[in-house]
Amino acid sequence: MTADDMLKNIDTSLYANRWIAVVHERVVGVGLTAAQAHRAAMQIRAKDKPHLFFVDETGQVNRPSTSPPQIESWLNQHPLLPTVRQILQRHHLEAYLVGGAVRDLLLAREKIIDLDMAGPQNGLTAAKIVANALGAAYYPLDSERGTGRVVYELDTPTGVEKNHLDIATFRGPTLAADLADRDFTINAIALRLSNPPELIDPLQGQHDLRLGIIRAAAETTFVHDPVRILRAVR
Repeated sequence: MTADDMLKNIDTSLYANRWIAVVHERVVGVGLTAAQAHRAAMQIRAKDKPHLFFVDETGQVNRPSTSPPQIESWLNQHPLLPTVRQILQRHHLEAYLVGGAVRDLLLAREKIIDLDMAGPQNGLTAAKIVANALGAAYYPLDSERGTGRVVYELDTPTGVEKNHLDIATFRGPTLAADLADRDFTINAIALRLSNPPELIDPLQGQHDLRLGIIRAAAETTFVHDPVRILRAVR
């Protein structure tokens, strides 16, 4: 059954800015995050596997797309992210890979050192939990915006390499609001660390990336942060 078949009898306008869990063409769970919608579905349909969809502010479903094979391979082979995914799941935390790391993955760039994640919970708390579980260093990067940094070391052929994993609180109530508050559409793509991983791209950043277009994520992008003009030039 296709996504269109599953959704054809559902009035998605009722679930704007929400995740919905669908079983047999019915909404059985709703949440601000995919995890919340999934948990709600499991409470009433524990034996069924729900399909998760994000409904944007216009009431339209933004269908997550399965990531290209190279992204799934990169995630599985990454020395840290599979463990981070397990830690997040164990503590019932939700976080998406966002920003430049997702963009660079889609561009098939090999060396990606610094990772950014965002989620609905407090980023400082999430980063501290991840750091403690990894035995890595932690410090608050931006207490006002709820961003914590995990500093970890990896052994490489050229020696020990220091890497950063930043975990932030959503810039708004939902993932869609967070992505809309970013600078450019090519940096407003999220990767859900599911199995298989899913790309969430409400602003069509992948399309702009393929065409080499630098497009502001919102009309107020440069008003709120004029420095972004310099980033666009770079």
